[in-house]
Amino acid sequence: MVNFNNEILVVENISKTIDKKIILNGITFSMRQGDILGIVGPNGSGKTTLLTAISGILKIDKGQISIADEIKLGALIDEPIFYDHLTGYENLKLVGKIRNINISKPDILDILEKVNLKNDANKKFKNYSYGMRQRLGIAGAIFNNANLVILDEPTNGVDPMGIRDIREIIQKLNYEGKTFIVTSHNLSEIEIICSHLLILKEGNVIFGGLITDLQKSNNTTNVELGCENMKNLREEILKMPKFIEIIKENEEFIIISVMNDISLAEVNSWCYEHNINLSRLRIFKDDLESKVLDLL
Repeated sequence: MVNFNNEILVVENISKTIDKKIILNGITFSMRQGDILGIVGPNGSGKTTLLTAISGILKIDKGQISIADEIKLGALIDEPIFYDHLTGYENLKLVGKIRNINISKPDILDILEKVNLKNDANKKFKNYSYGMRQRLGIAGAIFNNANLVILDEPTNGVDPMGIRDIREIIQKLNYEGKTFIVTSHNLSEIEIICSHLLILKEGNVIFGGLITDLQKSNNTTNVELGCENMKNLREEILKMPKFIEIIKENEEFIIISVMNDISLAEVNSWCYEHNINLSRLRIFKDDLESKVLDLL
């Protein structure tokens, strides 16, 4: 029996092979209530397979997936499937019937309100925008008052305004106590909404933990410099203490990687001492995308 220790989901050393190909290889992680876990990785890394395994749709070959007794699981995996000729309200009513859940009209409208679709409750699904369809899919995922919600690429193909809407819905529902697992190729969105990150590559976990831990993991900093004599700058900068490499260069500026214990003031001082009058000097904070790509 699993000792949850305040955890609501424990995934222990799970593996899955399909057609002699290892899709998941010893995946281990856990979640606590209120976490928002982002799962990222290249196509074919095992993200959707992992979600279907946690959802109970796919049987694993090895390991154990344990969900605390008080947890209700809801999921939106792949694109939401509803009937085009039915309204948003009618589709959710049908969801209740299929799942044998007795739910009142006010309760269905309340669910639609949570995903900002109450005003479109009587609009047919075929007339919903793609973002609205995704939001109705989220409504279906939380229909049984799920408190662990799995969303597979919820913002894929959605326009910027729709992405913002979905982000705000996730954040609002999380504030109300729901825990989320979200996959996405949009790493900037993952960085905004997620507290934890799991990076998969070829079925293996190459990072698992707090996003802030990943952001602190790099011991380098990127600095952009520019001056009138770019040729001289390029030649001299190679000699600067704590210089690592040139990342990018053109006629107007050069971006270099340096050890992160050197300050901009030190860079400026060194350039001044070497007769380089900088017209451009700024530091880059690595975003999540660059951190993830470094690991992949």
